[in-house]
Amino acid sequence: MALVAAGEDIGVFGEAAGVPTVFWFWGGLVADTTAPALAAGNIDSLPTRHSPSFAPVIEPTLSTGMQTLVIAARTWLAPGTAS
Repeated sequence: MALVAAGEDIGVFGEAAGVPTVFWFWGGLVADTTAPALAAGNIDSLPTRHSPSFAPVIEPTLSTGMQTLVIAARTWLAPGTAS
């Protein structure tokens, strides 16, 4: 498991509003740059969110994220309807 710099405060907003919150990470990195960095043990060289160099692959990142969020919302709002 790689270390991830985290400093999001979304949980504070959820707590203040009295609503549940969740923060997910999913893929979207370019294999041509990610694989060599992982192989060299240099994952810190990859840009992360909030970096001006961060540019995830649009597809399938966007559709995977949207499907995940829809399933989560349907599961939360109406259990048994997420499939």
